Amino acid sequence: MFDQKAKWIWLRPTAEKNEYALFEGSFSFGGTAAIFKIAAETDYILYINGKLAAFGQFAGYPFEKYYDEIDITPFCTTGKNTFSVTVRYEGVNSATHIDDGPGVIYSLEIDGQAVCCSGTATLGGFDSRHIQHQERSITVQLGLTSGMKNGEAPVLSPCVEVKKTYNLKPRPVRKTELGEFVEGKPVSAEKHIYDLGRETAGYLQIKVKSPAPCNFTVTYGEHLPDGSVRDKIGARDFSLDFMSSGGEQEFLQLFVRVAARYLQVELPEDAEVLSIGLLPVLYPLTEKAHAFTGLDKQIYDTCVRTLRLCMNSHYEDCPWREQALYVLDSRNQMLCGYYAFEETEFQRENLVFISKGTRTDGYLELTFPAVNTPAIPFFSVMYPVAVYEYVQHTGDTGFLKEVM
Repeated sequence: MFDQKAKWIWLRPTAEKNEYALFEGSFSFGGTAAIFKIAAETDYILYINGKLAAFGQFAGYPFEKYYDEIDITPFCTTGKNTFSVTVRYEGVNSATHIDDGPGVIYSLEIDGQAVCCSGTATLGGFDSRHIQHQERSITVQLGLTSGMKNGEAPVLSPCVEVKKTYNLKPRPVRKTELGEFVEGKPVSAEKHIYDLGRETAGYLQIKVKSPAPCNFTVTYGEHLPDGSVRDKIGARDFSLDFMSSGGEQEFLQLFVRVAARYLQVELPEDAEVLSIGLLPVLYPLTEKAHAFTGLDKQIYDTCVRTLRLCMNSHYEDCPWREQALYVLDSRNQMLCGYYAFEETEFQRENLVFISKGTRTDGYLELTFPAVNTPAIPFFSVMYPVAVYEYVQHTGDTGFLKEVM
């Protein structure tokens, strides 16, 4: 839990949609262990001494929020250290998030003693590396897009406390792990299309070069209809915006996790892409050994990889278009996971998490966490089936009171 001195804060009492705030501080390290605890609305990125230490908020309910406990010891040096936290407040409801007003709370502990906490003395400002207040949706399920730019260092000033009273709990599942950069291979120099080799879920990293400031977009997709990656499909828009100040610039987009086989860049004629690809993420699991060979092995391995691409902070119906947790989709994924992986805590925590999304009429919401969704009664009926199957496969009856 957080030190009692830690407070929920923001730049001002209210915020607009898609607002990005930067909070900075310093601390002295001479101990053996440094732990950074943080919870944010809607998402966060943490840097220690300029190095990426952690990112990715676990979305909660209005009555219950979750915090990360991050061991930052490997990033610390003896003496003075600095940290910075960029927090994105999205400000909309989606299939994976319930809007609950802006805020962040954190505390930094060294050998069990809090040395730095969020409060009205914390310095913060608008993060100039992100396009503020952009209101373009990706999909109804995924919410708003997130744009990046090059900008001047922000002006920092003391923050204000925002009143929030939550039941705060540790993140119920492990954090995903970043893999090695998967660079896209050019397949069309004219259209600037790049092939990642196979479906990959992760975070876009791109390096561009231009003689002058320019704007460009990156579209991501799973196939090449009409010989291009489609950005707009009906009301959906699978593209990310960037604003370069010129010269060589590199961007790492950690607020939008994309799934794609292909990437396409639209940029001025005098600009060029130096490199582009994804930093892949997978939930840490131990795959069970199997005896398949030949074509059977290829089919099995493809199925297991597909399942892993749909496991992030919770199960997802698909990693590209929705990234949403449904009862029936996850029930099928759980069944496969009992045979594919050694661990079963992911199934357990997803079932517990779903149980918290009960509506006043007794049905479950369509997705989790979400509010006022068009519930599918059959999905609610299948929830106790999924609970029964979990107990059947694990023998764990300890959580039944919690989900009943």
